[in-house]
Amino acid sequence: MAPLPCHLAPGRYKRGAFALTVRGVLSPAEARALIDATEGRHEAAPLNGERGCRASRTAAACVVEDPDLAARLFERLRGCLPAAPGGRRPLGLAPRVSFFRYAAGDYFKPHRPAPAAAAGGDVLATCVVHLNDDFAGGRVVLFSAAAMHEVAPAAGDALLVSHDVTREAPAVRAGVKHVLCADVVYGPPGGGRPPRPPRPAKRAG
Repeated sequence: MAPLPCHLAPGRYKRGAFALTVRGVLSPAEARALIDATEGRHEAAPLNGERGCRASRTAAACVVEDPDLAARLFERLRGCLPAAPGGRRPLGLAPRVSFFRYAAGDYFKPHRPAPAAAAGGDVLATCVVHLNDDFAGGRVVLFSAAAMHEVAPAAGDALLVSHDVTREAPAVRAGVKHVLCADVVYGPPGGGRPPRPPRPAKRAG
């Protein structure tokens, strides 16, 4: 698969922090299929741990364990994920995937996720994949040192944000916003690159 186009999100952040958009992580059909698969399964969303800001979210959530989806997304994103301070390399996406449904009036106030341990490393960033874009309002706002910057990914695009960047999802004004969120797990400091997956065997003949 050819590398996906990724772009720095606007703003100046402290050293080691990052915010990137990645185009076309999911096709429109794949994004639609995930919306359909989780529709009707959402419940009141739990609040993430926060650091530095008081967090409050009113969206509904459907949380699933899907290691296959997490691995598929990471394979598409791995070329865009930067290393973390200390030479820490991204190992993968955590298998617990959250699907959030923001109806009109739903929001997520400014927040920074709390640090968390994970198998083989630590969660240092979040992957947010937008599953649709036919709604008004609700665009992600990133807070840099001196300004706020609105990011408006298209359906199927991903936003990769380190946990040192404060972000917000203002209220949706019309329609329904669907996003997929997964934690990005990084290896220990000074670690080498994660092992490459084996190449498929060549067919005989």
